Amino acid sequence: MSAPERASQDGRAQRLVVFRLTGREYGIQLDHVREVLRLRPLIAIPHAPPFIEGVASIRGHLVAVLDLRKSLGLPAGPPTPSSRIVVAVVNRTVVGFLVDEVVDVLELEESMIEPTPPVVRSKMARHYVIGVGRLGDRMIGLLNAAALLAEDELAALAQAGGKGRAR
Repeated sequence: MSAPERASQDGRAQRLVVFRLTGREYGIQLDHVREVLRLRPLIAIPHAPPFIEGVASIRGHLVAVLDLRKSLGLPAGPPTPSSRIVVAVVNRTVVGFLVDEVVDVLELEESMIEPTPPVVRSKMARHYVIGVGRLGDRMIGLLNAAALLAEDELAALAQAGGKGRAR
């Protein structure tokens, strides 16, 4: 039996959607993710906060799309053919996260996850990265989806068209 199979049986695994941003791997819990979509046309929203790329029509609903590079303070870059929108439910709000590429869906045992070192946890970081998963020589930053959207960002999303609430 493989490690992920054992981990899922004893309930001590985190299931993740893993994606790349600026060449590094990050993941969010699969429970938050509704679907992964190819990049589609976005409608820019005038005067929206800089982390909001625009809104997209997804299954007949307008969903605000955030550039995770900007949200995490990483260097901006143009979308590529590999870019994807990870549609997720965060704090009961449906939102799209623009990522460079989705690379994997996997399970990590608790023993494979290390907490973020205290020196990295700052007020500015707002605990975006809550741990680092190790899988062979891969290191995957585990993102706290709830921390990606502060209350003021949720209010900005509501104004930008991301009014859709998760059912």
